[in-house]
Amino acid sequence: IDYSGAIYSATAEPGNLEGGPDPKCKPNENLVIRLVKTNRSGSSLAEIEEGKRNACSKTLVFDLQVTPEGEVYLGVEYFGKEKYLIKYSADFQKVFELKPSGNWDRILLLGENQVFVLGDRLVEITEDGKMGKVTNPKRIEGLKEFFISPIGNFFYASLKKAPSGNSIQIEKFIENGKLDWKKTYFAPGNHEILQFIS
Repeated sequence: IDYSGAIYSATAEPGNLEGGPDPKCKPNENLVIRLVKTNRSGSSLAEIEEGKRNACSKTLVFDLQVTPEGEVYLGVEYFGKEKYLIKYSADFQKVFELKPSGNWDRILLLGENQVFVLGDRLVEITEDGKMGKVTNPKRIEGLKEFFISPIGNFFYASLKKAPSGNSIQIEKFIENGKLDWKKTYFAPGNHEILQFIS
């Protein structure tokens, strides 16, 4: 939901690319990404279809993030392996399409125009749609969440799995990249990390 109260959704569903279904896809497997913006009463304000030819049923949306101003970031996967970050302006014009490296599965919007992809590492995305710096540390096993404090401290939350149960590890790095502290919390069962709340 953006400042205006508009609601956004993205799904993979049968659709058309370049005026018609992909002839190489089986019936009902010609999936495309459908991005829709509606008002609170459910009336459509804007919509767009996005896709790759020959991806067919191996088309997936795995993340959708919207800024308060209505800019949209989509995480999509084609062919079961190729992951793309797509940005649309508030009027649904494509700004960029980027294929970040690494095994990422989350989009994080932090602070003023800070965009990251999160997975086996954390990579900042520049405003013009290029891969920026990899934050320090470069890789943390099981990384699930990330947060930058207003004074520039970095917090990482990772999940460590074991037969006896999962543990959650929180690490704080100060602005120059030095580890300030690390804490581990143990609990029986298969707990997950949802998000940092500041």
